Amino acid sequence: MVGGILVVLIALALVGGITYIGVGIFSGIYREQQITNYLHYKDAEYLSMTINCSNLIVTNGGQYTVKITQIMVIPPSGAPSFINESVTLYPGGSYNFSNLLQRPDRYAVLTSYGNEWYVPFDVNNPALDVYSLTITPTTGGTTSPALGTYYYTYGQKVTISATPNTYYSWSGWVGAGQYNYTAPDQTATLYMWSNITETANFNHIMATVTFSQTGLSPSASGTVLVVDGNSYGYSQLPISFTWEEGTYHTFSWSSPVSGSSGEQFVWSSSGLSSSQSGTLFITGSGSVTASYTTQYYLTMSAQYGLSVSRSSGWYNAGTQVRISATGSSGSEFYSWSGSGSGSYSGSSNPANSF
Repeated sequence: MVGGILVVLIALALVGGITYIGVGIFSGIYREQQITNYLHYKDAEYLSMTINCSNLIVTNGGQYTVKITQIMVIPPSGAPSFINESVTLYPGGSYNFSNLLQRPDRYAVLTSYGNEWYVPFDVNNPALDVYSLTITPTTGGTTSPALGTYYYTYGQKVTISATPNTYYSWSGWVGAGQYNYTAPDQTATLYMWSNITETANFNHIMATVTFSQTGLSPSASGTVLVVDGNSYGYSQLPISFTWEEGTYHTFSWSSPVSGSSGEQFVWSSSGLSSSQSGTLFITGSGSVTASYTTQYYLTMSAQYGLSVSRSSGWYNAGTQVRISATGSSGSEFYSWSGSGSGSYSGSSNPANSF
């Protein structure tokens, strides 16, 4: 008796387990089929729209039933808002959303399959509408698309990018038209829901060049430096200029530069440019430093009947100058008489003067 009951219970358990497994398998297959159908309906869905004043007429142009769940209202700025709807459209069926559209808001029809159908004004069928994208790059770079006007279908995704030329930097896009892009990224994505103009802005890279000198003293007078035709004296140095990279600028150091009586300064070398004068091509910041050497004037003279072997002239400060005198016509050398720092006074012949 007990054995019979156990056999019945085991049989019932086996039947129940097999049934549970079978239900689970068929349930999984059913869910997978649901997902497949959902994706198919989503891809196959198609709505066409007609605008009559503020009325929006939506027609189901597909072969499956469509459920409209919301209307999205997109203002010119700020976040969109949503109007809840529950409209079922059978294939070929239409529905009139009356007194809905208001400029300058934009609209989109949302369906239960997650599709968004955007609605422009004055368009019978958005899929057939075309919008323009005008690219106007400023000097200093290239863009993709290049300078010009291009036409795209409604809602088409367009990537724009900008590349600065050498000596230029990227500033940013400035757009016009609804849904334009105004931001600093070089690459951006647009959706063509209106006519758009995008201007790519580039800036010159600026460099600072400083002109200075060594070797001059406050006694230096007159023009010391000429840059791009403008003259600068000792008291104005050093002087800095901010220039655009990739440009040319001329300069010239004066030589000699007058000093106090019997003193002058002569150019000897420069920094950024090794020339006394020339043209700079600006590729970055730097400096031009001119070195000057001080010179003094040596005046030589002799009494009647004597001649000197060193002529009058300019000599670098600290230079040793060998002087000598020769008598003639019954005259003979007696002594030197000098004035000024470094001069010689004495009876040596020849002699050294500094």
